[in-house]
Amino acid sequence: MLSIKLIREHTEIVRTALRKRHEDLASLEELLVMDKYRRNILIKSESLRADINEGSKRISKMKDKPVNTINKLRELRNKIKILDNEFKTSDEKFMDLLFKLPNIPSDDVPGGAGESDNLIIKTWKDPKTLDFPPIPHWDLGEKLGI
Repeated sequence: MLSIKLIREHTEIVRTALRKRHEDLASLEELLVMDKYRRNILIKSESLRADINEGSKRISKMKDKPVNTINKLRELRNKIKILDNEFKTSDEKFMDLLFKLPNIPSDDVPGGAGESDNLIIKTWKDPKTLDFPPIPHWDLGEKLGI
């Protein structure tokens, strides 16, 4: 999985790598938009938390607790809950996009759209020829009850 820091700082390298793999760039662009959105939510949320902390400190030093200020702090807490829910939703979408983004291929890897574009550079020994049709391991496991 690519680091979001790498994607932010070297976006053009990631774009070039996706083009080399014949991948759609829309998912990268959506990931970058989602990253900015969730970072903005975090900034707003942290700012509101700082306001609450400052307000709470001021109230604790007062003898008469102003109802007005206490109600404002409650409103800020409700806004934080809403922002936290928005962040959770956007973070799930963000992580889903991030997990689906493929790794950057090495510079010496030729471009290609799929397995059919792969080049055989070197082989070792000849592949074994079987006198029976091979069975995929998942089918073989079921047959053997494992």
